[in-house]
Amino acid sequence: MNYIDVMKFCLALPKAERKLLTPSGTAFALTVDSNTFGYFQTGAPIQWQFTLRVTPQHYVELPDPPRVRQVKEQPDEHWLTIERVENFDGELLKQLITWSYQQAQTL
Repeated sequence: MNYIDVMKFCLALPKAERKLLTPSGTAFALTVDSNTFGYFQTGAPIQWQFTLRVTPQHYVELPDPPRVRQVKEQPDEHWLTIERVENFDGELLKQLITWSYQQAQTL
């Protein structure tokens, strides 16, 4: 999946929306009911980074620097950043997005 495929998949989920996080448009959140289930960062140096909430197990198993890294700024939650979605397993990515989306719905 490339970033366009990921965007289409995310925005096809019921009530999913895209919200700009920066005036320049280089970062935006994907939300459901005002709760975030993913982020895209489009600025340099790494364009189209995708960050999403994952299970504690995925948080431990999936990091593979530099392609996937843990987000340390939210220690109570488990978020990963995927630097190049096109190099990540597409079916697994869909499962991760769906799980993150479902978690955001319950907040």
